Amino acid sequence: MLKIGTQEEIKNLAGSEIKVEISLACKKQEHFSKLHSHNFITDVSNQRKNGILVRLKERIYYKDLLSLLSNYEITKIKEVETSLEDLFLKMC
Repeated sequence: MLKIGTQEEIKNLAGSEIKVEISLACKKQEHFSKLHSHNFITDVSNQRKNGILVRLKERIYYKDLLSLLSNYEITKIKEVETSLEDLFLKMC
């Protein structure tokens, strides 16, 4: 299926999932299981030394994620923009 439009229009076709990269002072396996147990989080994966990547179903769940993270020692947090390559793979 061929999709034509601006980069932003194409990204909007992929849905509302948000990726958030979180760097922690110390990463433990229990962080993954606690985060994975919430239905608004679709995936949690390793990123670099002390980082994790959390996928939220929608942007409205940022508040819930930040509430969960209040018990973690966070050194950095940022939203990761979905690449066109990721969109292509998701839509195929």
